[in-house]
Amino acid sequence: MERSRSIARSGSSNSAESCTTARAGVGLLATGLLAPEYRLADALNVQRGLTFTHRNLKYDVIQGALMDEVSSVRVPVNFFMGRFDFTTHTPCAEEYFLRLQSPRKELVWFEDSAHFVFFEEPKRFAAEAARIAATLN
Repeated sequence: MERSRSIARSGSSNSAESCTTARAGVGLLATGLLAPEYRLADALNVQRGLTFTHRNLKYDVIQGALMDEVSSVRVPVNFFMGRFDFTTHTPCAEEYFLRLQSPRKELVWFEDSAHFVFFEEPKRFAAEAARIAATLN
């Protein structure tokens, strides 16, 4: 994730890096399209689904900040966070993780990832998910 590291160092991205980000998005879409459970029609319906959601559904479950509204849960909690994630503000997510009360919680950092840890470090993601699943049985 050299691109993520350079953005982290500079605090911004240039157009070449933006193109790299766009290619990563195309790669994510291609991975989805190659998955046996999806068809081309599914990809074509993504925008239709997003439009329907934004037009008809209102998010009214939590009125304030999640950190203030949900301070405890009764289930295990796992945060998988990419060290170079600029979509989710990781310092806030880490603070929320520390505040959140749960019978069992774990934060797993992916040192070579940004927002899509499952896509950027698929082998490690699978290993961590399997490790955590084994502790739940």
